[in-house]
Amino acid sequence: MFRFIFSDLKRLWAGSTVIVLLIALATALGVTITLQERALRLGSARASEKFDLVIGAPGSETQLVLSSVFLQPSDLP
Repeated sequence: MFRFIFSDLKRLWAGSTVIVLLIALATALGVTITLQERALRLGSARASEKFDLVIGAPGSETQLVLSSVFLQPSDLP
């Protein structure tokens, strides 16, 4: 059985190489995106640990917290 597989891979080596490279690229991309998402979540959590209480004008609570945590001024409605 393995003889047939090896002979087929030998005959179509270019296509087999491309398939292996595509699988490796897809795996690396998936791992990279997962690690970046985790780093973003941890970084946001660490940035928000500094604030025990946020007090501001009435408006969007989410916008108030994001403006305070990331220190980017924006007008609240």
